[in-house]
This record gives sequence, structure tokens and C-alpha cells, in this order.
Amino acid sequence: MPSVIIVGAGGHSRVVAEAILRQGNMDIAGFLDDNTPVGTTVFNNQQVKGPVSLQGLDTGITHFVIAIGNNAVREKLYTEFSAHLLPHTVIHPAAYVAMEVTIGSGSVVLAGAVINTGAHIGENCIINSNALVDHDSSIGSHTHIGQSSSVGSGCKITERSWVKPGEIVQSPYYK
Repeated sequence: MPSVIIVGAGGHSRVVAEAILRQGNMDIAGFLDDNTPVGTTVFNNQQVKGPVSLQGLDTGITHFVIAIGNNAVREKLYTEFSAHLLPHTVIHPAAYVAMEVTIGSGSVVLAGAVINTGAHIGENCIINSNALVDHDSSIGSHTHIGQSSSVGSGCKITERSWVKPGEIVQSPYYK
């Protein structure tokens, strides 16, 4: 089975790791984090392997996912890691993704999220727990749709936006 390294070792990374394990299509190689000591167990006996760097990574690692909520940091690391590894798209099996939806590489869709038909999710996005992206909406790359937020039908969310937890977006253009 292919192997993924998770960049980040905070609370969000644990949620992403569980979603990966529930997908059942990747082995987790561990975590990279600048603020957590090497060897620290993060989730399911998986540990921090080193700082956020491509140097020294096991050659068997084929994929990465960025598990950091900050859009600017996530975009920078996504660009850096994409030059050497394949971005892994994570869709929790308890999320609902309708037919005729496109989800860009490296994006994360968490449990309880609903993405309705005709929606487009850019690269490296977070569609957090219980968020709704309604039909025919477009979410720009490197965007974070917060927990329990709602993006109405036909909305266009620009790149690098943050829809706050619980926020409701109904206008066609946002940020």
C-alpha cells in the first residue's frame, strides 16, 4: 500500500490521520512538525519523524498531506512538497460527496461534511467537519471551510479564503 507523510502534528493532524486510516487506501508513515519533538506519538502509535522538511524522508514515502489550518502556511508547504511527492486527497467515509463534484489534489474533506452536486473544490482545501458546500459552488484553492459552516448554492469562494466555523455564506461572491 502507498505511504503518506502528514505535515503537522497538532489536533487537526490527528483528525486527518483518522480520516486516512478510515479511507483504508494509505499507510501513514508518520508526522513532520517543527514544534513537536521527534519520537512523540501523535495518533495510533504513529510518531513525529522530524521537522517539516523533505530532507531525510524515507524513500518509500510516495504521498503527503498538509494538516495545518493556516491557509498561507498550508499553501507554502503544499507547493514545496508537491515538487517531490504526490499530494494525497483525504475524504472521510462519513462525508457525503455527491456525483459530479470535483475535489482538487491534496484537499481534506472531514466527517459529516456535505458537498452537493456540481460543486468544485480547489487544491489543498479543508472542508471541515459538518461543513456544507451546496450545489454549483466553487471553492478556490488553499481555502478552509470551517466546522459547521454553510456555503450556499452557486457561491464562489476565492482562493486562500477562510469561512469561519458556523458562518453562513449566501452571496454569490465571497472574499
